[in-house]
Amino acid sequence: MTTRPPFGPEPREPRQLHPSWPGRIAVIAALGAMAPQATLAQALDRTTPNPLLTFNLSEGLGLETNADLDPGVEDAEPRSTTTLGLSYLTATPISQFSLSAGVTVDTPLSSDVSSQDVQVDGPRLDFGYSRAVPSSSLDLSGSLGQTEVSFLRSLTDFIGDDGSIDLPDDFEEFRGEGSRRNASLGAVLTLRDDAPFGITLSTGFDSVSYDDVTSGELIDYRTTDFEASFRFRLTEAASLNAGLRSSVYDEDGDEPVTRYGLDVGGSIDRPAGQIFGQLAFDDTEDGLRTELSFGRELQRPLGLFSGRLGVARDATGELQLTGGVQASRTLPRGSASLSLDQSVQTREGEDEELVTTLAAQYQRNLTPLASLSLDALYGETQTTGGGDSTSSIEFGASLNRQLAEDWSLSLGYRHQQRDETGDELARNESLFLTIGRSFRGGF
Repeated sequence: MTTRPPFGPEPREPRQLHPSWPGRIAVIAALGAMAPQATLAQALDRTTPNPLLTFNLSEGLGLETNADLDPGVEDAEPRSTTTLGLSYLTATPISQFSLSAGVTVDTPLSSDVSSQDVQVDGPRLDFGYSRAVPSSSLDLSGSLGQTEVSFLRSLTDFIGDDGSIDLPDDFEEFRGEGSRRNASLGAVLTLRDDAPFGITLSTGFDSVSYDDVTSGELIDYRTTDFEASFRFRLTEAASLNAGLRSSVYDEDGDEPVTRYGLDVGGSIDRPAGQIFGQLAFDDTEDGLRTELSFGRELQRPLGLFSGRLGVARDATGELQLTGGVQASRTLPRGSASLSLDQSVQTREGEDEELVTTLAAQYQRNLTPLASLSLDALYGETQTTGGGDSTSSIEFGASLNRQLAEDWSLSLGYRHQQRDETGDELARNESLFLTIGRSFRGGF
């Protein structure tokens, strides 16, 4: 599946998943990424070692009902979750490199627990490299990891760097037990940034395989994406964009499916933000899908806002409303953000689905050392034409306390529910206490 960015014509890097049960409280940090972030070169100032090595350790204790989010299950049990993480960061004025590894061990604390009940999520390895010169840039990324299928039913595992939710192709099929192995590579090359004519080339590869799964719908697959985008600067404020896309979906037992797409758009820069429009064509199993959209970006003293509204004619000839909103605001003692998106996508190589996602977050500093975080998430996929649907809702709250320079404590509550056509509603609730320690230094 090739996913167009929700705002503007720039290609985005392939998604990477970061699942873990206690790590779900990190949704606040992920959602807060909607605000502009400093680069690693800026972060590694004179007081920070370069290269920087960080080791993170956290231990969580909690009471959770229906930990695997299975339909019709209401059992509750205490659980212990241990997370280990190691990261390496280094930067120069024109480049940066990051490497991280992590593992999570989730253990029920019931008296009749066996070794088979202990779930090991990971290990996981991620890397990133970027290099920028005045007229071009290169970004490389990759990941390799293993995840329990039951862990992936949380929407927090699919939050992107911009705060929006990016559901994987097999999201609606995450049921039962088993392991999901994922390997991904991505690259983005931008050329002639300072010239009237510029080029952006991006490619990505994602491989997913399953082991010991109880659901027959979880099948190994691979996707390969490529996109070439061309920019024509007409004036200092106006530019035109054209892009060609291709996607190959290869599922075990079936012939590979190749799809193509074409994007044509334009943008006008204004003092308060950009105005843009786009016309997109996508080749699908049932015919051609066409989408027309217009959007506006605004930078105000109250915060940042970006909106897009469009209409898509799917391969069956029906019209679907598409669009999205992203907004973030820095408050005197915290921050708030919102991301809403609805789009028609080709999933698993051939199925057209209407995908709707919502992510909202509020964070408030209660004292210099304590903060309160609230979040709400929603994701739904529905086959176009009113077919089967899968939806998931989550909301939670956490109270975070900085105990010392490198120690932190979190107390929180989280509720999840998942509704699939033909299945009972699955609910999960958890109350947790997590303590963490971070070791940082150079070498």
